[in-house]
Formats: sequence, structure tokens, C-alpha cells
Amino acid sequence: MPVLEKKLQGATLLTLKVGSVASATRHQQQPLSAMASGLKKWLTAETLIKWLREKQIFQVFFGTSLHPEVIKKSFALLDFLYQQGDLTERELSKMWLIATKKHEAFRVSIMRALIFLATRMAAKELTFLFGKLQSMQLREHDKFSLVLVKNIAKALAPTQKESDKSTVSA
Repeated sequence: MPVLEKKLQGATLLTLKVGSVASATRHQQQPLSAMASGLKKWLTAETLIKWLREKQIFQVFFGTSLHPEVIKKSFALLDFLYQQGDLTERELSKMWLIATKKHEAFRVSIMRALIFLATRMAAKELTFLFGKLQSMQLREHDKFSLVLVKNIAKALAPTQKESDKSTVSA
């Protein structure tokens, strides 16, 4: 079996496990797949994060042997890592470097992943990404970087109700 095919199958399986653990974490219960196999105590967010770190799974997705199809399958993993506090500025910087220094196919895949993450991130990470966008030359911006700017602005801007309240109280 070719390496890319193995990576894609592994990414699919990992996405299913991450989704199961993330869902269970949100509902404060054990993942269904863990219950079915009698591994109730094994498959938790903490043990999965530990395993992801030990096996350097982020590197598998975003390391030297990149492929846009593998990156496309990373969204659930990235969301899980972020929700667990394990997606830091270091990983975001690595993703940004790939998006700005690699082939166009990688840029598009990474920018789509960052656009996805921007809908979930807190102000600190959004501000960090905005700083990366600001460092780009104007001619380097494309539709993906502009969508990322838009998502960051929407997330950081006060809602209309908040603006109305501050106007009324002023």
C-alpha cells in the first residue's frame, strides 16, 4: 500500500477517534467506541492528547512529507487539539510557514484549515494570526487570506447588541 494511502487511512481513523473523544468530552461521557470495546477508562481526552504528543501526530500531518489531502483531513484533529489547549502559537506558526512558503496547493489547504480554526479560536490566538496576516505584503494576499481576515474581524468585533449597549450607556 502506498504511503499516501496509508496516511489518508490513518487520518480517517484518527478523525473518527478524535470525534468520538471530543463528543464524549462535550457530553461528559465515555466515547461510544470505547464503551463498545470495554476501554472506558483508556480512551479519554487526556490519554489521546498524550498519545498524539508521543507519536508526534501534528508532525505527521504538517511535517516534511506534506500532502494537501492529508491536511484536508486534519480539521477535526486541529479542532480537538485547540479545544484541549494543545494547539499553541508554535503549531500555528508552523502552519503559517507552510502556507506562506510552500506550493500553492499547501497554501490553500493550510489557509482553509486556519479559516476553519478562526471560527473557534479565542482573542489571543486570533490576534496572533492577525499579526501574521499583517506581516504579509499587500500583493501576497489572496481570497483565502482575506476570508481569514474577515473571520478574525467578525470574531473580534463586538456584536451589534454589545455596540448598542455601549452606545446607550455612553
